[in-house]
Amino acid sequence: VGEHFGRTSDFVLATRYDGGSVRESNLGDQPLLVGTSFHNTALYEMLYMFLLFAILGGMVLLARRRGKELVPGTIAGIFVLYYGIVRFLSDSLRVNDERIAGLTGAQWMCIVMIPAGLWILWQVRPSLAEAQAEADEAAALEAEADGDGDEEAAPAEADGDDEAAEVEPVAEGSDDDAYDTAEPGTDKALSTAVPIGTTVDNASEDDEATVPGAEH
Repeated sequence: VGEHFGRTSDFVLATRYDGGSVRESNLGDQPLLVGTSFHNTALYEMLYMFLLFAILGGMVLLARRRGKELVPGTIAGIFVLYYGIVRFLSDSLRVNDERIAGLTGAQWMCIVMIPAGLWILWQVRPSLAEAQAEADEAAALEAEADGDGDEEAAPAEADGDDEAAEVEPVAEGSDDDAYDTAEPGTDKALSTAVPIGTTVDNASEDDEATVPGAEH
């Protein structure tokens, strides 16, 4: 990486310049010479971001192995707080960035990120956890109510089947049983129950006139 150089150092992770094209040809007030070792803040940022990824990934996997999920706001709060701290520290090593009141633009951003991360973890996260718990409880009660309703409906259906089974089928009778004979001395002249199929199919009016009145 040819930029974001820090001050000279013999730290174990320091980068030694062995020549070549770079975007920053000096380290602050001194020129970048071959063989000079310095803090490579871009390399440091890559390493601490890998560490953050491992931490957050491990938290997610551990929670899911336990059959749970992280409380909403946990990842966001940790990221904002963690990045605000480490970026502020790594930018303090840089020598070529413009500064305002002794701080780089990223450090001013970190001054806002650190309290924002704390606010997310200590204020937003608990409220989100409470809201999630209420939603889970409501979903559990609804599922329980649905289960009770299904259990009550099953015996009712079974009772209905038993009552239907107890009804005896009506025996099929003869055609004569389907007629109500006229009672003597009354005006009842025709049968009140005429079964389907007693009409003489394709009969003429003369033939039907020969049929007795009560059965006609």
